[in-house]
Amino acid sequence: MSDTSVPAMAGTEYHRDNPLLRSKAGLIGMCVLGVLVGVCLLSIPYTFGEVRPDTPRYDHQRLAAFMLPPWWVTHDEAEKGRLEEAARQIATERIRSGYLEEHELEALPDGVELPEPTAEQVSAARPRYWLGTDSLGRPLLTRCLAGGGISIGIGLSAAAISVFIGTLYGAIAGYLGGKPDAVMMRIVDILYGLPYILLVVLLAVAG
Repeated sequence: MSDTSVPAMAGTEYHRDNPLLRSKAGLIGMCVLGVLVGVCLLSIPYTFGEVRPDTPRYDHQRLAAFMLPPWWVTHDEAEKGRLEEAARQIATERIRSGYLEEHELEALPDGVELPEPTAEQVSAARPRYWLGTDSLGRPLLTRCLAGGGISIGIGLSAAAISVFIGTLYGAIAGYLGGKPDAVMMRIVDILYGLPYILLVVLLAVAG
């Protein structure tokens, strides 16, 4: 395997002083992580909200489209049939939504029969699942983005809470000084000595 990093003395002075910039793999990895974080955070209004009526949410189920492969993979006849049925359902929902918006209604009145979707409407409504669907017809890409957004939110919240508690705890210890400071710092040393995973498991069991 070839080494893609730049020798320390071969680059400019700025690159010599910054080890990260000497590693192409490190820069590529940082860019990929940045893109993933940005996409997960920016997609939260779409995966959890209602930006558009036909925007797939993380919990959106369409049983007719269960276990479909990505759109760029060749489909067999059964998968084509399920995809066609899903497209017909989406086209029917769009016709119904258009009728309700046009007449400013919240529900379809009794006795009103909507027209069947045309072939053009079904073709336009055919969904494209970039990563396929699961056993309940939920788009996997949307669920991955939603899971990433939740994980990032939990991580940022945990970091913020940890910084707040640690800063407050250290400030109190420094203000009191003497024996209280020593006791509080020994408590911190004990917590640092405990395996993190074991502590999490114990807290989960206690909860």
